[in-house]
Order: sequence, then C-alpha cells, then structure tokens
Amino acid sequence: MAKTKYVEADMTVHALVDSIMNAWPDRFMHIQRNDLLIIMKDAPKSAYKAKTKVMNGFYRMLTKKKIVIELHKQEWDSYNPANRVLMLYRELWRIDLNAKTGDYKLVKPDLTDFTAILDKVGLHKESVDAFFVKITSPEVK
Repeated sequence: MAKTKYVEADMTVHALVDSIMNAWPDRFMHIQRNDLLIIMKDAPKSAYKAKTKVMNGFYRMLTKKKIVIELHKQEWDSYNPANRVLMLYRELWRIDLNAKTGDYKLVKPDLTDFTAILDKVGLHKESVDAFFVKITSPEVK
C-alpha cells in the first residue's frame, strides 16, 4: 500500500500564488503572504484536489504560519497552467477575516467566486487562457 507524503510546495507554486495575489490586490490585500503554508499531498488518491485550513494555536506555534493550503500533487501535475491558477485562486478566495477577532476565517465558496473571475477575464476561453498566461508568465505582461 502506498503511503501519503506531505512536502512543502516548490518555488513555482509560491511564485504563482504571488502572481495571483498581485493580479487581484483588492481581493487579497487582507492576506499576509508569510501567513500561508502551501503543501503538496503526494498520495495515489485524495478526496479533494485542494483544501484550505486555518491552523490552531499548536500548529501556528510549530510552523509560524496561520493558514495551510494543501494541494493534491497528482491533480496538480495533471492540470494545465490555467487550471492551476483557478485552483489556487479558489483556495485564496476562501480566506477572509473575522470582523470581531481580526483573525483569519474561511468562507464557503459560492457563485460570486466565478462571477469575480469572469468580470476580470471575460466569458471566452481564449481570453481566460490568455489572461492566465500573463499570470503564470510575468514577463509576458
């Protein structure tokens, strides 16, 4: 039986997160980049493609991070660049701030996620792919 391994995501994933956060600064300005831990789950099967969790105090103490985004490595490897950006965007979109405590909280995804993407990139697949090429390749901008 194959074992599940967890490893920190490589620099290309971190660069992609930075590009997404820079492309939508109005949406992600409340997220401190150094609060994110991005890991890859290397397992033959997974019940999810990506999952975001707010860490509790014990794990915050160990990692010095407040939020973990866990990506299923096999799904990630099978995706094209546009789908990778959409996956990360969806997980980042879920991170919000609790108005009372000022700490992070997660919100459930809804149709406004997709509406915001369409507002930015348009309805046609060609424009979506072209936009995400710009995000994945900053030198193209």
